Amino acid sequence: IGIEKKFNNWDKVSEFDFRLSAVTANAPMPAGVENDGTKIIHATKAADTATFGSIAYEAAGEYEYRVEEIIPTTRVEGVTYDETKYLVKVKVDANADGTKTISVSKKEDKDGAVYAATTSPVQIKFTNSYAENGSAEIGIEKKFNNWDKVSAFDFRLSDDQIGRASCRERV
Repeated sequence: IGIEKKFNNWDKVSEFDFRLSAVTANAPMPAGVENDGTKIIHATKAADTATFGSIAYEAAGEYEYRVEEIIPTTRVEGVTYDETKYLVKVKVDANADGTKTISVSKKEDKDGAVYAATTSPVQIKFTNSYAENGSAEIGIEKKFNNWDKVSAFDFRLSDDQIGRASCRERV
């Protein structure tokens, strides 16, 4: 099970963390699990894909795992984090010859989501984005020498390149 991280400004955040946890009690886990039974991996600009490692299945059965990005307690201003959680189901069937057949499916961890078959290794994409936040105060002072002829002037402030900001003021 692995992840792929998409992010539009690696200069703002250099690393993102991801967690794999077993939903099914006693489900096998990859090597290197934390004390709480979860496995943590990282993605960076140089390595935007990562895997949790291989999992050995000794017994037939269905095993369910949750994969999620770890959202930091202190968020970086302007970063929108992908808070989607995914469930991965691994079905292990024992064959008569002693081998095992493994099928894998995944879905978003939300009401109404349906498992969809996928290939192994499972690759789950998380997308974060960065956008500048901020505000500015812009003042207007109009100097005019004959106010008896004109009662008001209109001013428009707009962002011509994107067209997102527009303001009109009468002075």
